[in-house]
Amino acid sequence: MQNTVDAAGFAHNEKCRPDIDGMRAIAVGSVVLSHAFPSLLPGGFIGVDIFFVISGYLISSILIKDLERGAFSIVQFYNRRIKRIFPELIAMIASEPAEDKRLRHCAASALEVALPA
Repeated sequence: MQNTVDAAGFAHNEKCRPDIDGMRAIAVGSVVLSHAFPSLLPGGFIGVDIFFVISGYLISSILIKDLERGAFSIVQFYNRRIKRIFPELIAMIASEPAEDKRLRHCAASALEVALPA
């Protein structure tokens, strides 16, 4: 991976898109503000939709590049998703109060689907 330097002198990874990172931060921020101060930003939940659209764009562009190079693998695609998402899932499950087993049950079901025997 190659780093480049922008006009302001900031180094960026060539896969990093500061413009998209900024839009994602605004989307997440609107959701957080909506939860923290519902009367201040009552429509902040729209940030979830915006975040999903941006994520879909990024994932689609990765898939298209892999297909154009002839390097697409559905197994590798899902391996990358699992490596990115599962550490947070495991941390969330580990931090769940012992008396609330619903999340663990749902997560165990998701793991069974994602990682068949």
